[in-house]
Amino acid sequence: MKIKPHIKSIFIFLLTFLLGAQTTYAKTKVILPQNEVVILVEQNQNAITLEKVVQPNIGFLKEKTKFVVVQGVSAQNCCNFSEGVVGGLANAVGSSKFGKSFINSLNGFSDDIASLASKQGLSIDDFKLLQQKRYDVMTPLEQANINTIRNSIPLPDGNTILQKAIPKTDIQKYLDGTYNQIGGFVTTAKDAKHLTSFDDIYTGMRLDYPNSAYSLSDGSCGVIRYKTTTPNATVPKLPEVAGDAPYTGNGFTGGNNGKLGVPEWKTPYNTPTDGAELWEVASDGSETLRAVFNAAQNKFIAVP
Repeated sequence: MKIKPHIKSIFIFLLTFLLGAQTTYAKTKVILPQNEVVILVEQNQNAITLEKVVQPNIGFLKEKTKFVVVQGVSAQNCCNFSEGVVGGLANAVGSSKFGKSFINSLNGFSDDIASLASKQGLSIDDFKLLQQKRYDVMTPLEQANINTIRNSIPLPDGNTILQKAIPKTDIQKYLDGTYNQIGGFVTTAKDAKHLTSFDDIYTGMRLDYPNSAYSLSDGSCGVIRYKTTTPNATVPKLPEVAGDAPYTGNGFTGGNNGKLGVPEWKTPYNTPTDGAELWEVASDGSETLRAVFNAAQNKFIAVP
């Protein structure tokens, strides 16, 4: 979140007014609801400490963090706040680029499949059954239908937000710098937006493959949403790209238990562009921002 100069001036005035007006209360609260930030200013002290509290579901902070100290001016507890203080607050608050609310605003596969399927004379349920079939056992008509639907999905480019699911155990490897690239089987974030929880991701992306590192008992998994300059994405299809079931080789994951799958892409392991986000997605559908990629340091930086 960036605060423009005139907004900063208003904010400075508001803080100064509230602090000056307080004569009977021990504490002044200024709340910025859009980012759930609370500034607590204790009175009747020589030093006044501003503390930032961000709710845990934002994932930015798990507890209060003191970030600036401002000296009291008089018995009326009036304080002067410089633009630097307010600017520091703006930078400290931060906000994600690829959170669930933003991804849900994008048009994706789940929005288009009814129309795409109907053009092939299929219902959504027909398609869900078709997506589960391996490409090498489909009839020629089934292959033609699924090829037409798959070919309607545009190739990712440098502006596409890709999404990679990772096991919960791999989250720490990105946090400690062991891993800093992303690739293999991926999808686009908008095409996976209907998979809102870890259980959905596990079922819709068929993460129950042999020797899988994923387990529903973990209660969560990692999801990296990122862009990369040259995705070099291809559609994984049989027989060119082999694999054991539940891999379908038809260009889609074989969503199970009635879940719509996702269009699959296969990419080399690429370095993400600055600002890629690593989220932890829980079984209840909540997600927590765990790290953001810093291109200058070539690593994911953990969010406190």
